[in-house]
Amino acid sequence: MTAYTPPPGGGTSSVVQLTVVAAPPIVDTVQPVAFTVGQPGATISVFGRGFRPAAVVHWDGAERPTVRVSSTRLDAYVSWADLAFVGHHVVTVYHADATPDSSVARDIVVQNEAPVVDWVSPGYVTAGHTDFTLTVHGSHFVPGVVIEWNGSPRPTTFDGPSLVTVQIGASDVVSQGTDTVRAVNPDPSFGPSNLVAFPVHIPGQLVLPFEAGDLAWDPLRQRLYASIRSTDLYYPNQVLAIDPMTGDVLANVYVGSDPTRLAIANDNSTLYVGLDGAAAIRTVDLSTFTAGAQFALGIAQNRPLYADDIAVMPGHPGTVAVTLKVKGYIGGDGRGAGVNVYDNGVPRNSQVQPIGASVMTFAGPDTVFCYDGLTTSYNVGRLLVTDTGLVVDSVMPNLLVGLYTTFAYLSGYIYGTDGSIADPVQGRAVGNVPFGGTVAADSGTMRVFYMYQDTLSAIDARTFAVRGRQVVQGVPLLDQPGWFIPRLLRWGADGFAYRTFAQVVIFRSTLAAP
Repeated sequence: MTAYTPPPGGGTSSVVQLTVVAAPPIVDTVQPVAFTVGQPGATISVFGRGFRPAAVVHWDGAERPTVRVSSTRLDAYVSWADLAFVGHHVVTVYHADATPDSSVARDIVVQNEAPVVDWVSPGYVTAGHTDFTLTVHGSHFVPGVVIEWNGSPRPTTFDGPSLVTVQIGASDVVSQGTDTVRAVNPDPSFGPSNLVAFPVHIPGQLVLPFEAGDLAWDPLRQRLYASIRSTDLYYPNQVLAIDPMTGDVLANVYVGSDPTRLAIANDNSTLYVGLDGAAAIRTVDLSTFTAGAQFALGIAQNRPLYADDIAVMPGHPGTVAVTLKVKGYIGGDGRGAGVNVYDNGVPRNSQVQPIGASVMTFAGPDTVFCYDGLTTSYNVGRLLVTDTGLVVDSVMPNLLVGLYTTFAYLSGYIYGTDGSIADPVQGRAVGNVPFGGTVAADSGTMRVFYMYQDTLSAIDARTFAVRGRQVVQGVPLLDQPGWFIPRLLRWGADGFAYRTFAQVVIFRSTLAAP
């Protein structure tokens, strides 16, 4: 290159060399900016300016197969090996004839996938619980994952990509409420998991996710027993022993096909379980919590008989009275097929007593009261227990009223779910309460309790005076139809329990106080 000045006195300068070089590429953005560790190879798009035909994308300084889309875009392929480990990587564009020969680096990160929490076990605890291990089930857990309790990390053990365990301290569950659980993979990561709610219940107030056929209370061992239907997701065809204060399943035993009605001997030695699939009753030895003998209930009209209700004779744990039903009738189950007594599984009479009855109770070792809630006769029956079976002593209409009405018996009186109070010995009505509902009697406090939807009521069994009513907060309604044979159960000093179609509900109330 020269410079020229015109005359006079001008002229041309000496020659100076001017070197022309290619401009370096400029990278503005890279897409995507993040990958999940372990994913297969992928294409990255580099956007910028001045990309020459021979431009090449580099990954951590190493050349990668590149396609020039335009002077402002390059596409490059990164392999699975480039994405096999978590970390940060740099992307540049290289021009062999440029000075400098590469662009400013842009960052790409290979991250851990965000974990997912599906469910935790246990699903709840009661306030005041001791230290416990929480098992977290989900996916995309990696070594170093941490479980956070209400946003704070807790000691966590990695057991695999779908399972971790975490230690939760007693100080985390001091009071009632709803805490949160989530998983956090080590950085770099796409983020924490979803939040999972973890309830901390008041002791003795629980809603357990079991499809129960019936409930019974064992005052000797301070346990609730629940028969679990064949359709239950967790314990089908089993009987559970449940701690009503914590909801913990203390023991479980398989008993057979579709267990329903329960009856416990008054010495707490034996539990009787009606099997609605096997047309039988099975015993459970409560001292060992093992399944015992199973016995069929007989045949009527060429069909097997099933247990509709079961009552254990006081003082005779091997003897039960059973109201019977026959399945297969159009429009119903054929309930009200009679009543019989069985000693260690052997019927006292080959012919069942043909009295309509859906529910019953022993009023002593020699008397059974039953009610026909299946027809509009509304008969209460008084049956005498003899060496050869049951004998109808009297039939009393309209002491109780209503289809599917049931009753509780206490100190000589029956208390119907329709609100009726009757003396079944004298065959007369003696009172009525202004409310009905599923009924339970408590001989310890001489109170009778009625539960309708979410309202619990109590009356004095000596005066029939109302002792109080309470709306129970936070429980599903007890509103099952009569054919479901709802049951309200008293347990412990102040506890109650009932079942819905898919839950076992446990709560406590001051109305149980004498």
